[in-house]
Amino acid sequence: MKFKILLLNIEYGLDLNGSLFEYFLKGYRYLRCRKRVQSRVYMGLQKILKREKPDVCCLIEVDERQKAYLKSRDYPDLATANKYGGWFMARLPKFAKKCHAVLAKEPFTVKKHYLKRGVKKLVYEIVLPNGVHLFIAHLAVLFSSVRQKQLEDLARFTAGKGKVIVCGDFNIYKGLNELDGFIKKTGYTLANKKSDKTFPAYRPKHPLDIFLHSKEIKEVELKVLHDQISDHRPVLLTVET
Repeated sequence: MKFKILLLNIEYGLDLNGSLFEYFLKGYRYLRCRKRVQSRVYMGLQKILKREKPDVCCLIEVDERQKAYLKSRDYPDLATANKYGGWFMARLPKFAKKCHAVLAKEPFTVKKHYLKRGVKKLVYEIVLPNGVHLFIAHLAVLFSSVRQKQLEDLARFTAGKGKVIVCGDFNIYKGLNELDGFIKKTGYTLANKKSDKTFPAYRPKHPLDIFLHSKEIKEVELKVLHDQISDHRPVLLTVET
């Protein structure tokens, strides 16, 4: 049975393409963004969902106040949670609504784990009807040493789960070799190639948006989509389970 997972850092629906020019010209949207801009982004997402028909959609960087844009008949199951976890930032007004979200066609069980290091602590564990454990993370931007510690946590969270898929915005600006230790420890296979670049969306240079999977999942196809509704390109993974 084929199963599709869509991954996208949607950047709070700010409609920036990742260029320095747009960050400079439209960076004010991080403080205040018009609803019509957000609506345009989420209409773009709905078009992708209708075209690609993923079973699950993993969204990084969603404002909880945008939940209304995510609800649909085709994807009735929705989970959102603050990305900062129990850290004090989650209680600050500017950060209290900053979330990650998961949409799915079928009901799923959701568990939450929290990274010990870094600011963005939430890791989703989605237990899908086909027995796959899907983990979704957003790793640290600035320091590769912090990312390595976070990958150690991910290895611990996923250990002994059987069929596993790990995905997220890993922010591995130093390249895919940042994942070598994680792969050696877990035995997982990296679905991405060096050519699967996802950031910045207008002219991708870095493969930041990553999928890995356990050996129990045999047939895998990864595709970076050309849609530009964020500063990241969407990534679609098709697996045989």
